[in-house]
Amino acid sequence: MSLSDEVRQVVLEILAIDLDEHLPEDHTLLKQYGMDSVAMIRLAVAVEKRFGVKFKGRDLLERNFASIGDMVNLLLDKQQRATKVPE
Repeated sequence: MSLSDEVRQVVLEILAIDLDEHLPEDHTLLKQYGMDSVAMIRLAVAVEKRFGVKFKGRDLLERNFASIGDMVNLLLDKQQRATKVPE
């Protein structure tokens, strides 16, 4: 399962999207599925648990959780920073 598919699974659970609905694509804005500030925080907590990451205040911006693709980019950035060897 790809990272995008794993994030999509978390989004489906948190936003309670019916599987009979058209599933959100990576670039689809999640506001169309009822995403608001409360859902964003719930989603951030669920993503932290699922992927073993910790978000800082600067990560908790609406633009980082606006779509599945945005969340994937945030996770990839966090992974890249975690594996970067200091010089």
